[in-house]
Amino acid sequence: AMAADSMLRKTIDMFVPKFEQSQKERLSKGVKTTGDLRAQRAVGVKERDEAVKFFDELLGSGCGLRLPTEEIPDELEGSLAPAAFGIEKDYMQASSEKDHLATLRMSFLGHRSVVIADTVTLSEFYRATKVTGSDTTTLTQLQRAFHNFSVDDVKAYTRKGRKGNLWAGTVAPGDAIFLPGGCTISEVVSPGADHYGLRMGVVLRGDAAQLAKLSEELLLL
Repeated sequence: AMAADSMLRKTIDMFVPKFEQSQKERLSKGVKTTGDLRAQRAVGVKERDEAVKFFDELLGSGCGLRLPTEEIPDELEGSLAPAAFGIEKDYMQASSEKDHLATLRMSFLGHRSVVIADTVTLSEFYRATKVTGSDTTTLTQLQRAFHNFSVDDVKAYTRKGRKGNLWAGTVAPGDAIFLPGGCTISEVVSPGADHYGLRMGVVLRGDAAQLAKLSEELLLL
């Protein structure tokens, strides 16, 4: 658990009013649709070391699976940086983490339910069944199709003989969730409150091969 007076908790407390201000500005401009806003802000330099230590403790023995910092490409630095995030209540969409990297998210406020699928397997399923209803598609359309899966789609995707697996759960304040690299996440934030927390991207040993396969698969969409 994180103490109420910790530097990271204070970071969240400072982020919340900024997120709420963004909501008010969008509403005043008449461009806001309820439940469509999500944002994040990298933690400050002083908080970064504490955030990395905090997430390392969450990973526990999994830290040994992380790729050494010196082996991670510089262009991924922004995707890995610890950040405070906010997702608006009633948010209902599917997406992927930045650069499709594995990510740890720690919840502080609000509730968020997720269903997770491997993007390569999902794309292969799409190409075999045309579940999106289109001969051609984009990653965004694939994500939308996943978010709108019917009961029959779920049964077809997970039936015996297929590689399709789905992972589902709901995170509440104090819960952490690990999102594997190369996954698609369908999510719903509860209507009662916006969802806030901390996130950090991680690169695990073996992710490179998986992400290379994902890049090849996305070219087929």
